[in-house]
Amino acid sequence: MKITLWRFAHDCLPCGHPLQKRHIPASPLCIFCNQYESIEHALLFCHFAREVWQQVKGEYEVHLQRQLFTSPRTWTLEFLDRCSKIEATVVVVTMWHLWDARNKTREGEGPVHPDSVASRVKAYVEMILQHLYKPATLHKCESSSPSLKWTPPPEGTVMINVDAALFASSRHMGIGIVIRDHMGTCLAACKESLKEVTLPELAEALALRRAILFASEEGFSSIIIGSDCLSVIQRVLATFVDRSLMGPVIEDIKRTQLTLVK
Repeated sequence: MKITLWRFAHDCLPCGHPLQKRHIPASPLCIFCNQYESIEHALLFCHFAREVWQQVKGEYEVHLQRQLFTSPRTWTLEFLDRCSKIEATVVVVTMWHLWDARNKTREGEGPVHPDSVASRVKAYVEMILQHLYKPATLHKCESSSPSLKWTPPPEGTVMINVDAALFASSRHMGIGIVIRDHMGTCLAACKESLKEVTLPELAEALALRRAILFASEEGFSSIIIGSDCLSVIQRVLATFVDRSLMGPVIEDIKRTQLTLVK
């Protein structure tokens, strides 16, 4: 994801204006608003980007100071000089998701709504803060949303709660899985460790795949999966083929008995 910010700063993301400068045939107009597309327009100033930033800034304290923008390089250097690690994380994740949404829309993979992009950003940032920054919750803006509680599944169905944790110092991840019935009784549980996994979203996808396989091994035929990683769930539910780094894992999940998963 950091490469997106680096390419933004060096004005070399392949959007309308940079492509024209290199004499590459491409539309110079923004796919969302039909205005002239520069790099800063795509990631900061387009109305689509502004809507996403507005929602993200409602959750995290980020000071973009777009009114001081003079060039991608100057803006990036000044932002990194004054921002906290949390702010930098939020900006990098948001820019990457904006760029991803822009490309998917151009490639005809269906319309993308700012709400869905903002939701993916917040889920990904929360995952990073949870696993890499212990005091992460102290940096969040206050929310009026009530705390989520465990909801029992319907009778005859089991609820599988799964989570992943990354351990950066030893470069491995841990998986925790708990299966409970409608009364809240624990029917089965397991934990596993995988080496050389360092990406949060990939870890959550691997955990989800293991949870489905574990349920099958234990003989459960009607299951509901509970995961706190919205971005992975959205990838699993998407109709298009995932070509990201975690694509093979996502496609594995889709090929399992997802007709039994709610």
